Amino acid sequence: MNHQKNHQKLQEQVEHQVPRKSQALCRRHLLEASAQELEKNTPSTTTNDTINPNHEDNIVPEIDVNHNNTVTSPQPTSIEHSIKKRKYEPQTSPSTTINRSVFPANKIVISTTTLLDHQWTTVLTFLRQFPQVQLATNLNVNNFTTHLLIDDSEKLLHCTITKKIVQASARRHIFIISSRWITECIHLNEIIDEHPFEITSDSHTTLRLSVQNFQNNHKYLFNNSSSTLIYGFAIECRQCQGSISRNELIELIELTGAKLYDNENSIDILIVLCDTNEKNLNKIKEKYCHINVPNIKYVICDFLLKSIVKFEIQDVDKYSL
Repeated sequence: MNHQKNHQKLQEQVEHQVPRKSQALCRRHLLEASAQELEKNTPSTTTNDTINPNHEDNIVPEIDVNHNNTVTSPQPTSIEHSIKKRKYEPQTSPSTTINRSVFPANKIVISTTTLLDHQWTTVLTFLRQFPQVQLATNLNVNNFTTHLLIDDSEKLLHCTITKKIVQASARRHIFIISSRWITECIHLNEIIDEHPFEITSDSHTTLRLSVQNFQNNHKYLFNNSSSTLIYGFAIECRQCQGSISRNELIELIELTGAKLYDNENSIDILIVLCDTNEKNLNKIKEKYCHINVPNIKYVICDFLLKSIVKFEIQDVDKYSL
C-alpha cells in the first residue's frame, strides 16, 4: 500500500509541474522511477505470478518523442533494418560490380523470335532508353545482327528451336539470349554482359554459345583448316522443317563453310538432304550413283540443323534414310 501511495503522489506532483506538451516524456520518466523504486523494495525472485525484468519477452520498446510532439514507432530490429536497406538503398556502384557487354550500344542490332506481348513492350522501353541500339531490318537474322532475343519464361535459358535460332547459330558472333537481358539492362541503365543470359538448350539439344574474336580456323563448322574430310551438300528436299526455304538452306550451308556440290568440286563426303518421308529415295540415289565421290549419305535435314545449333558435326548415320 505504501508503494502505491508513493507512486500516486509522485505522479500528481509531476503532472502539476510539467507542461502538458511534454507529458509523454514525463510519464515515461515516471514509470522508470517507479520501476526503480519497486526494484529496491521488492525481492528479485520470480514466480509464476510475477514478471522477471531480465526476460526478453517482457522488454517493452522505448518510445521516443520528437520536437513535433508526435510519437515515433519503436525502432526496427536488426533483421528488419537489413531488409529495408536491401529494398530502398541502391546497389553497389555499377562501375565496380557490373560486367559490360563486349558490344557498344551503337553496334548492337537486335532480332527477336517467339516473344510474348509484354516482352515486346520491354523491347520498346529498352530502345527508348538506349536509342543507339537498332532493330534488324524486318527483324530478320543476318550478318549485321548481334543479338537474338528469346522467350524463356517457361524454363530459364531453354527454348524451342526456330528458324531464326538456326540462322543465328550459323553466325557464331550472335548472342542467342533471354529477353530478361534487356530487362536487366533497363534496371541497371547499362548494356551489361550477355553471357549469363545465353540460351543453353531446348528439350533435346544443347545450343552453341557465342564466340567473339575467334580464330579463322575455328570460324566454320565444315571444311575449316583443321578438317580431315571435305564435305559437300546437295539439296533434294522440298522444304526443310516446313519453314526453311531452299535459298535459306543454301545460305546455311555456305555459312558452315561447306558448298553445294557440283562436278568440279573434289570432296570426300557428299551429304544429300532429303525429306523425312521421301517416297522417291530410289530415284534420288540413281541420280548420284555415277558421280565420283567415295562416300554419299542420304539424310534428313535435321543432320544439318542439329550440327549448326550445337556447332558440332553430328553422327551422320543417325540421320540416314
